[in-house]
Amino acid sequence: MSQRVPEFALVIGGFLALTVLVTSVVFTGDVARSTLTAAVVGLPFGVYAVHHSDDPTTVLPPRVVLAGAALLGGVLFVAAVPELPGRTDSLPRRLLYALFVTLVVGLPLATYAVQYGGLRPLPPRATAAGTAALGVALLVVGPLVGDAVLGAVDAVLVFLAGRGYADVHGVGASRRVRRALVAAGGLLCVGLVGLGAVVGSAETLLPWVVAGVAAALAPSLHYALSVERRGDQNFFSRRS
Repeated sequence: MSQRVPEFALVIGGFLALTVLVTSVVFTGDVARSTLTAAVVGLPFGVYAVHHSDDPTTVLPPRVVLAGAALLGGVLFVAAVPELPGRTDSLPRRLLYALFVTLVVGLPLATYAVQYGGLRPLPPRATAAGTAALGVALLVVGPLVGDAVLGAVDAVLVFLAGRGYADVHGVGASRRVRRALVAAGGLLCVGLVGLGAVVGSAETLLPWVVAGVAAALAPSLHYALSVERRGDQNFFSRRS
């Protein structure tokens, strides 16, 4: 560990996150939203500790963290389904919200485990293809169930997670393929807006525009994050 005492930052972040979680659950009874808030509070401290540690795996074993991420994600998904804040909406909308909570809380933990532990619980190429297909499905489902924003956010997170996972394991797309993905995102954007014009009206077109913007944004973000900068590691590179 470095002289910046990253363990201390980790302890502070954990204490603050636990305090927020317990207080919020006691006063609101909303487990999912309380956990989401606690994760947002504690995440910067965890990122600082991991970034400034000589070997964070001695304090945070990747396999344990990955198992914890899977367990926590599953519990949160089940807990979040009936807890869409202030709404009594259909099951599809509540599932989109549950997926959002699960991704925001679980993805940072899973990302750490994969990057620093080199873990490979799923085949990278199939995972990248599957998450891309799931992302497209979420972009379509969002406007259809009345929550294009949640569908778009879920789709972007799922797509980036799948592509990043493949990149970490050295089977990511080449630069030419990444450019093709950006072009495909643009075409999908046009297609989603066109679909919205066909199935809806001028008043209901905005959700499809939101989905289209997300379709164009996701591969563009991945391209920007995966570009190597003069020998430096890109965002998805495996840490040594």
